[in-house]
Amino acid sequence: MFVKKLAMVTTTVSTALLGTDAEGDCYGAFPPGSAVGDIVLVSAPVEGGTGSDVLLFLDEAGADDAPDARADRVFRLQVAGPTQLQRRMVGVSVEWDDQAVTVDGGLRGEFRLTTSSSNSSNPLPSTVVGFGLSQAVGWDVTLPVAAPTASDYLGLAALATMDARCDSGGEGADSCGNDCGSRSCWVSCRAGYYACCNCSGLGTPKCKCVKEEPSQ
Repeated sequence: MFVKKLAMVTTTVSTALLGTDAEGDCYGAFPPGSAVGDIVLVSAPVEGGTGSDVLLFLDEAGADDAPDARADRVFRLQVAGPTQLQRRMVGVSVEWDDQAVTVDGGLRGEFRLTTSSSNSSNPLPSTVVGFGLSQAVGWDVTLPVAAPTASDYLGLAALATMDARCDSGGEGADSCGNDCGSRSCWVSCRAGYYACCNCSGLGTPKCKCVKEEPSQ
């Protein structure tokens, strides 16, 4: 079970970008960055349990402040099969770009979430492979300040749901982004999937990769 393996972590969430040929209005590019803070990692079943979304919630610490138990960024790795992940880590270093999110847990070991098991020159012993990576800011999610309960994990996993419509992206787009006022999201997808982003009824930005339908 992956849950037990997450007792020690350097986490990498990664995708292989194939370009930006988007059919639709897209908002900017997947912004790179780095931060120090706390993370919560949880998986959610999708597609009737045949697939899963792995959500990584990042609570960043300010220059002079401790994390405030609010998710500043949310990363989503979409996986074609079932995945079981639940983990909270405090005081980690995080770096991200349009192909990877790396959480350095120091001596607590290593773990990787990736869209390509061969895209790293330093492969890690435990790997979950997916087909799409997204980043969102402005979700306004409260995170547990102690060891999360089963109810905490279920509540966070429920945030993976997303409407089917595409406000930006669509077929032919392997990466895209969307702006919902002061909130934004971005996504990059592997071959066979297209990028889709929208604003929910509450103005929450969400992006994901959707499987392309075969040509008739």
